Amino acid sequence: MSGIFEVLHIAHTGLSAQQLGLQVTGNNIANVNTPGYARQRVILSPAPIAGNEEGSHGTGVRIDGVERFYSRYLDIQVVQQKQAMGEMDARNEIMGQIEPLFTDLDDGGLANDVSALFNSFRELAAHPTGTAERQAVIGAAESVAENFNSIVATAQDIRETMKNQIKDMVSEINSLGAQLAEINKAMAIQEAQGGNVLSLMDQRQSTLEELSELVEINPLDISGDTSKILIAGEHPLVDGGNFYPISWSIDSTDPENIIIRDSTGADVSAEIDSGRMGGTLDIYQNYLPSYMADLDQLAYTLTTEINAVHRAGYGLDGGTGRGLFVEPVTVDGAAGMMAIDPAVSGNTDAIAAAIDAADLPGGNGNAALLAEVQNNRYFAGGTLTIEDYYTDITSRVGIDARSAELGVDRQERMLEESINFREQASGVSIDEEAINLMRYQRAYEASARVVSAADELLQALLNMV
Repeated sequence: MSGIFEVLHIAHTGLSAQQLGLQVTGNNIANVNTPGYARQRVILSPAPIAGNEEGSHGTGVRIDGVERFYSRYLDIQVVQQKQAMGEMDARNEIMGQIEPLFTDLDDGGLANDVSALFNSFRELAAHPTGTAERQAVIGAAESVAENFNSIVATAQDIRETMKNQIKDMVSEINSLGAQLAEINKAMAIQEAQGGNVLSLMDQRQSTLEELSELVEINPLDISGDTSKILIAGEHPLVDGGNFYPISWSIDSTDPENIIIRDSTGADVSAEIDSGRMGGTLDIYQNYLPSYMADLDQLAYTLTTEINAVHRAGYGLDGGTGRGLFVEPVTVDGAAGMMAIDPAVSGNTDAIAAAIDAADLPGGNGNAALLAEVQNNRYFAGGTLTIEDYYTDITSRVGIDARSAELGVDRQERMLEESINFREQASGVSIDEEAINLMRYQRAYEASARVVSAADELLQALLNMV
């Protein structure tokens, strides 16, 4: 009779193994559209051989566990591509806000206003005593100053938005880092208790990828509870169950700059060059300040050169020595502080069209010199005019914006390829799972038949007693 019970035991192991196979397969199918889920499979092996004086025989099937399909190499590839995607996304979004500041519309824009100012000087030279022409000069000068001021104000708003985004990213990075540390702790507890940590491994990978979109990370030893996450080169954020938060502050030596510090207080700003934070910091600290410095230089040169000519001329009221614009003290901030001189604003007689008092009231020599400022080459070693220099600025902004846009397109393709490669290795295939479902189902039914056969044998044996 012991042989019949051995048959029942073997059938029982088969039923248990196939039932677990059905459960795992069903779980795979249920998570076919779950982001970050890696398919699982049951690991089976023959149970130990048993023997007696009548010979040896198998004792059924042994469940060795459930394993998760994943490739560390492909997981890291996805993390790296998401880092680059986060950086490109941030650059594209921010450059999409900056570029319109330097793009002239059909009915406006700085280049159009500067051109209109020089045209007003030419009209003044043609009609030096005309009130309408003099008012046109004042109006054009005011438009130029307002346009410079508007660009600076909007750029400051963009910088303020970026600063708030960086603050929010620091908070989000810390939140995700804390989550990863808690996942590592939970995995350590589960493993110590012999539990299943596969779902926690999926959760950790998903959280890791979310973190990688924000900042450059270097995941080390992704195994069990030993996950270590470095950011900005070699600075720890997570080490097992320990979490090391980052922080941000305003640079005490330069209020326009932001400093990112690791948990020890070390400045890691220069080492963050990927993820959304890397892209945002680069534009905040480098690109936008460079554009604005060039704009300040343009405003300073335009103002001082026009003022120098205007001061040498004479207005209809006989006055001289007056600038058309308020004279800037320094290059830095010249664009934001540009304004028409109060002594000229609203006083058309103060516009200095004559080159000499003896030429009044019809002198136009100074007006002609004001118009000539447009053609003088003040930049790049005497090779660029005022308008050439502004065109150079707008071209550089446009190229940077286009580069960011193309970078997003390129990175989207690379990320998609990395995800597809990983899906082929660890993703769920409905066709494959359907085959597994049928295979486990048939094996379960066969094991059930063995139970039925053993039961019939047992009943027959009992009836013989």
